[in-house]
Amino acid sequence: MLRYRMLMFKLNRLASKNKLNGVEEISLAGQFAELIESQEEADQVITDLFEHENAHVRRIGLSAIRRTPLRWAPAAAGAAAPHGRCGRLDSP
Repeated sequence: MLRYRMLMFKLNRLASKNKLNGVEEISLAGQFAELIESQEEADQVITDLFEHENAHVRRIGLSAIRRTPLRWAPAAAGAAAPHGRCGRLDSP
């Protein structure tokens, strides 16, 4: 949990200064994905990142969820697709 909080602090600091670039987005998404081992942790990332005001942060959250080994995440699919489409995150 401490590593998660440190990543959130770093992410919020970079986002507030508008210093996020593509390489940092990919790196942070990978680091968040490594921390996600259960559906509860995935839900926490979704809660914290998907509703963020900064588009870069939302993109990092989506990339992190896509990289996780979890394949079924109805909450994530509903949040990512507001039109009610649920199912696999990697489906087209």
